[in-house]
Amino acid sequence: MHSQTRSIIAALVLTTGSTLGADMYTVTDLGTLGDAVGASGISDSGISVGYALDPMYRYHGFINDDGDFQQITSMMSMNAQAQMMGINDLDMPILASYMLGMLQTNASIPMMGAMMVIGEMMPCAINDTMTVVGSRYVTAPSGLREELACRWDMGTITNLPSLNGATSSIAKGINDAGWVVGSSITSGSITPTATLWMNNAAFDLGSLGGDMSQAIAINENNTAVGISETPSGDTHAFRAAINTNGQVTERVDLGSLPGGYSIAISINDLDQIVGSSSNRAVLWENDTLIDLNTRIAPSSGWILNKATGINESGRIVGVGSLGGDPFRAFLLTPADCNADLNNDGTLDFFDISELLSGQIDFNADTVFDFFDISAFLQAFQAGCP
Repeated sequence: MHSQTRSIIAALVLTTGSTLGADMYTVTDLGTLGDAVGASGISDSGISVGYALDPMYRYHGFINDDGDFQQITSMMSMNAQAQMMGINDLDMPILASYMLGMLQTNASIPMMGAMMVIGEMMPCAINDTMTVVGSRYVTAPSGLREELACRWDMGTITNLPSLNGATSSIAKGINDAGWVVGSSITSGSITPTATLWMNNAAFDLGSLGGDMSQAIAINENNTAVGISETPSGDTHAFRAAINTNGQVTERVDLGSLPGGYSIAISINDLDQIVGSSSNRAVLWENDTLIDLNTRIAPSSGWILNKATGINESGRIVGVGSLGGDPFRAFLLTPADCNADLNNDGTLDFFDISELLSGQIDFNADTVFDFFDISAFLQAFQAGCP
């Protein structure tokens, strides 16, 4: 009986082999206030943050903690807008509040039902030491208002050093060592240059050979990611390894899906990178580009357009459309690999043999029968993350 069953399973595996490993993630809708929603980050514990538009077309921040969707509203006024811009791994989010048509933006950290006000700046990221980075508008000697990269530390907002006389700059990401990345428009230029700030100095991170580059995130390995023009004029995501002298030791063009456009938005400490390419949410693992739409069930109803955050567990947040409804926030969770019965990281005939020879009660109903085989086949076809 075992040899016959083994032959039947092997035949089924062979006939469905082209789909093995396709469904690597489960996808979850993060919630809505009735209109557009977007996720901006996820902490290591799995708390997601972002923005949600209500039926009155007002933006609010949101926090989603294990399915509990909480609206976070600006304290400025009833007409103010608010967006959660990010979250650190201590589960502290950062909120931007502003009035439409005004340059002023206020940053704050929601804590235990209250708001810790940071001050007037556009926050973009927060690290585990509670340093916040972003930008603020200042009045230049010419009398013009300029946007300059800044950071908040210990209750004080300070501008970051200028790169080659930059007239405009913005900080987008920070790691726990305090290294900050973003971009600067240097004197005489009209395009941004990827910039690193460390040890009270600014460093030019260069480009992929074109005029424009912007760094967006940096991890604890001092690897920065972002977007850059190439010599051909295409716009591609990049990865840059940086040494302790602020020098780029490796710069990689991460390529794109057909269409020629890509952007890297977030990187975790395993150097997994997420972003978007040709309006598809993507993941780079070992610099290999993966369309995340090929890693969810086709029957999910989702089209994933942009991935905006990834944590150390490989959970991913972003923006897509659900059932034709655009601008919905999603969470991708790596699927369990229950079918890897011999724990070798690969789904193959040896797992089938393990199931049959051990008569494993795969569906946990205390009996080994056809239903265990059926459940095993479904898990086998779902693949491993």
